[in-house]
Amino acid sequence: AFLPFPDKVLSEWGDREQFAVVFYAGSMAVAGLLLCSVWWYATKGHRLVDPNMDPRLVSFFFSRGLTPPLIFLVSIGISFVSLRAALCSWFLMLVIRPMLSRLHFPADPSTPWWRRILEG
Repeated sequence: AFLPFPDKVLSEWGDREQFAVVFYAGSMAVAGLLLCSVWWYATKGHRLVDPNMDPRLVSFFFSRGLTPPLIFLVSIGISFVSLRAALCSWFLMLVIRPMLSRLHFPADPSTPWWRRILEG
């Protein structure tokens, strides 16, 4: 119920006020960290997940969940230098998430290169 408020602040003031960018990025980082803490709690000792769940899958979703909060926290520092650069840094999520998939689940080398790109 709270997240539409930082979104509205960013849409009104984000291109000219550092506070709007910091407030939005901080709100998104906190929300993402809280979501990661729920995943950590659920998977620690297989409390709330299947005991046979692949540990790579647990690790993948945890690192995938940490990516946005970390990028938003870094963007707060960038906002002190440039608001536009801070806003553009959020697009790193589009690049980093597929890279995480590759790190946790390497592609089969027998798969054609074009299929690996499409299935990303």
